[in-house]
Amino acid sequence: MDAEIDDQEIHLWFTQESWEDPWLKMRNQFDQISLEKLIIEIVEIFLCGHPNYKRFLGLLGSNSTSRIHNQQTIYSLVDININRKNNDIKEIELHIDTEELFICKLKLYINAPMDFFEIQQQKYLVEQEIVMEVKNNKLIIFLNDSVIEVIIN
Repeated sequence: MDAEIDDQEIHLWFTQESWEDPWLKMRNQFDQISLEKLIIEIVEIFLCGHPNYKRFLGLLGSNSTSRIHNQQTIYSLVDININRKNNDIKEIELHIDTEELFICKLKLYINAPMDFFEIQQQKYLVEQEIVMEVKNNKLIIFLNDSVIEVIIN
């Protein structure tokens, strides 16, 4: 008894997308999307749970410095891995809880003007009932045990 082979199904096995590393795919996506969409993508990652800080750190940058402050390890990235066209991200800081080893705060220092109100009105974020606050040049997004701050320099 011969089994029929679906040519389309086999084709899917060998497409570039099926072989592509999801981490690399996400990094490439981070290069291409607008800064507003990047922030929403990062929020989505945090809504799914606590991302592995080492993996997340590697996604965003490769050359980091670290320091300990108030039971947190703070990683600063100035050599950003994602190759954004506008160089709109100046620096990224990850604050890691040293006991639980999760990202408790992510700070994005940006070089570009941004309409924080536009982000606050994003349908997805409104549907998720995410608490956000704007203070001067900073958007603060509260997510469970984590905080994301977007700061305009």
